[in-house]
Amino acid sequence: MAITTDSYPPELLSSLTESLDLATECVPTIEALQPPSDGLSLFNVKNELLLSYVQNLVFLILFKLRNHASSDVEHSSDAYTSQDEIIENLVSLRLYLEKG
Repeated sequence: MAITTDSYPPELLSSLTESLDLATECVPTIEALQPPSDGLSLFNVKNELLLSYVQNLVFLILFKLRNHASSDVEHSSDAYTSQDEIIENLVSLRLYLEKG
């Protein structure tokens, strides 16, 4: 069963056509989406922040796995300081990602 435009009221078709024309006018051109030639774009900065966040997250997981495998008490007491630093770095990166 084919849908024809005869079954729709002309006001609806004209309204839809006008809305589509206005939407295509508001879409930025390809040139506007290019990164600026004199610096970094926000997209590049957010990508780098996300990459750094994921790297730190993987590092924290590996750090916890390594400390869980070792049963040395002296080594684990030093590890908490480093683990806290990693978590602090993760929190600051997460804040930058959310606020940026």
